Amino acid sequence: MAPLHTIKKSTTATSESVTRKGHHERRNRIVEEVEEEDEDDEMQDVDDADTDELDSSQQSPVAGPSDHKVAALIGSIVDTRRKRLQVDKASIHKSYAESKKDAQDGITTLFDELEAKSSSAHSAQLTTLRQLLARKAELEATMASKLAQLETEYASHCYDLQRVAELRSKSLQ
Repeated sequence: MAPLHTIKKSTTATSESVTRKGHHERRNRIVEEVEEEDEDDEMQDVDDADTDELDSSQQSPVAGPSDHKVAALIGSIVDTRRKRLQVDKASIHKSYAESKKDAQDGITTLFDELEAKSSSAHSAQLTTLRQLLARKAELEATMASKLAQLETEYASHCYDLQRVAELRSKSLQ
């Protein structure tokens, strides 16, 4: 049995610290991941082409049993990669649908709460307005009755003053 090989870490390696700069970094990371997936798709196309070549080589009478094993191995690798890609896509679609539903529910809840608050504030304002209008009507009625009373008192004082002036003028004559 051969001795186990250990990998030596470089002592001059620097540690990288990841800093988050906001949503731009996330976009850059997603773009990089998409580019990597594109490269994977290109490799898958190459693998498909290799599989096609292997299929054609399998049809030749010279192909040996190891060629069949290699072709089967490559076919299983390609199938596994396709399945993994489908699972990844499904999980992305699922998480997107969940986050979309959560966002819509949050927005709907927020608007419902705001509408309830504004509705209660509006009804309170209308109640206050009705009370103030009733108070205004009471004050106007009180003012009208006091004004009528002042008019009658003024008229009676005018009459009294006129009578006093007439009597005084008669007494002076």
